[in-house]
Amino acid sequence: MTTGYTHSQIQEFLDAAAGKAPPHPTSADLKTAPVIARIAMAGTELGALLRLALKDRKRPATFFLNPYIALELMLGINEAAVRFNWWERIEGSKTKPLPDLTREDLEQALYVLSIVTSSEPNGLLVRFASREPFTFYMPRKFSADMASMLKNIGDTATWWDENFVLMPKLN
Repeated sequence: MTTGYTHSQIQEFLDAAAGKAPPHPTSADLKTAPVIARIAMAGTELGALLRLALKDRKRPATFFLNPYIALELMLGINEAAVRFNWWERIEGSKTKPLPDLTREDLEQALYVLSIVTSSEPNGLLVRFASREPFTFYMPRKFSADMASMLKNIGDTATWWDENFVLMPKLN
């Protein structure tokens, strides 16, 4: 299996991510960004659907991440985890997951074009470029859950090879 995208479509993702990169999160964003309270994720060969329940917000936010953006998020989490030794003391979120995602959720999801991350010892600031930038804070307790969900989706759909190089579909 492979991603559900051709080589040229994957290249378009990379070009869009580079061209539409949102501004890097700042220390002010650390104080104002909504904080993840719960997560849910589902995926196919086309990408991952990510729903975030955020503290102090009534409605969850739902995003669609193509395989390139999902890989970049997973790598951003891993980079922070290595830098701050999170993998030495893995802690799960221990939160009740959000309800399973449905096809209707995909229709209303914000499509993420680009991503930037910034880490600190207790978590990760993530900024997605979509219709407009969306920034959130992921406490480190969600890092293992989020990274393992992304890796499981990517491995199951075989988005990448053993070196995490995205694999285009053949036709």
